[in-house]
Amino acid sequence: MSWEKLAKPGEASLRNRRLALGAILAAAFAGGLAALDSATAGERVTGYWMCKAGAWIMNGDPGYPMPTKPCGWKAEIPKDEPTCALKGGEWRRFGLSPRPICVMPARDAGNVCADNGECEGLCLADLGRDEFFNEGNRPPIETRGRCSKTVQVVCCIAPVEKGLVKHRLCID
Repeated sequence: MSWEKLAKPGEASLRNRRLALGAILAAAFAGGLAALDSATAGERVTGYWMCKAGAWIMNGDPGYPMPTKPCGWKAEIPKDEPTCALKGGEWRRFGLSPRPICVMPARDAGNVCADNGECEGLCLADLGRDEFFNEGNRPPIETRGRCSKTVQVVCCIAPVEKGLVKHRLCID
């Protein structure tokens, strides 16, 4: 016997409305989670942040908060182990170099970005394998990225500049 036959008049339509509302809320929640993840998923980039005269200004509508990196800040990488430790870095081999260097963590690691200038390190796109390795004569990829984990970066990367990945490169 179906629910509608057992229900009093009006109860079945109330149940259907509750189910529909639940489905709508679930879809909205899932869409919200997808929107959070899509910050780097190649959606149309409508702006980025620029450092001008010591202040962050919007170029278009970035759609994400102002960078946490102080405008105009340049990384100073310590050249010796004691200074490295004092500044919060880690003295170790990095990349293929046989000599250790001071690897500095980026305080803005993981922040959404659309230009290298917004990050202490680099603004890196998360491209799929095909997008990364099949550069060829493709047009630039419009996307946002995330700030790198360290100030120095080694590996194969896709830097984001003014909302675009124009090239891919491998750094060591």
